[in-house]
Amino acid sequence: MASYVFKAMDLTGAKATGEVEADSKQVVSDQLKSRGLIVLDIADKHSSKEIKLPFMDRVKAQDLTIMTRQLATMVSSGASTCCMACTSFQVFGVQWCIANMDLGTRGVNAS
Repeated sequence: MASYVFKAMDLTGAKATGEVEADSKQVVSDQLKSRGLIVLDIADKHSSKEIKLPFMDRVKAQDLTIMTRQLATMVSSGASTCCMACTSFQVFGVQWCIANMDLGTRGVNAS
């Protein structure tokens, strides 16, 4: 069975959306009509479109811009990785840095 996403409308004009597992689009259409819905669209569900990166929801564009500028300044001045890690902590938070830079197992001063 495949998964399908649908858009439909009831007789009062209220829109309905959802996901249904069925053998074909025709079966989905029949199920929706039996519930008294008018089918607007039925599409195959693609799991690749549903990838969510939770840390991207928390990072604002302005914070990313500031961190990138600070990082560029430190790299051009020859700063240590410790300074770069501290900047990442300030902008993204310690938990994000530990998860994405592997600082939890190597230590902050690792190069």
